[in-house]
Amino acid sequence: MLELKGIDAIVFDLGGVIIDLDFQRSFDQFAALSRKSPKEIREGIFESGLLHRYEKGHYSDLEFLSEIERIFELTCDPRAIEEAFLALLLNIPPARIELIRNLSKDYRLFVLSNTSGIHYKEVNAILRRDTGHEHLDHLFEKVFLSFELGLLKPHQEIYTAVLDAAQLHPQRTLFLDDNADNLKGAAALGIRTALVSKEQSILTLFKS
Repeated sequence: MLELKGIDAIVFDLGGVIIDLDFQRSFDQFAALSRKSPKEIREGIFESGLLHRYEKGHYSDLEFLSEIERIFELTCDPRAIEEAFLALLLNIPPARIELIRNLSKDYRLFVLSNTSGIHYKEVNAILRRDTGHEHLDHLFEKVFLSFELGLLKPHQEIYTAVLDAAQLHPQRTLFLDDNADNLKGAAALGIRTALVSKEQSILTLFKS
């Protein structure tokens, strides 16, 4: 259970914290569309810096999909390329949203996510499908997205931007993420942090 004494605000990562992810699903679907192996797909999108550039807003949605089509020499329907990219997004358990609603009674709540326009739109569609809530904006005071900020975790600039925009005190702010490097970036500014994992979800962390 988390120690919340002195905490005024909680900042949630999105993928792996609110919505479940499976990157291998995307690797496999792209491999099926191309002559590349899932490993080559991972290297070409997720390890080459292409995804990071997209998540920093360097490409429009169409430019990013066109770049994937070019890199992997795809000749399929563009919608199939988008569906392969979306395949890594799984479910949003309703119990997590109920927890967030309960926390909002006592804390200021925010989201800070490295994400893209295509993924964020789909996350809200999954939110509606799984929980009946229309949009993350209705559940949080503010949703901070990397592609809109032009910044990425774990660089300290993105945390400073959130602290400044929301007028948060770092020592009174709790940041939850499933990536230890992202937590280190926040902790370097004095933000309190907690690691989320499959074994330790936010439901477990906030269990009373």
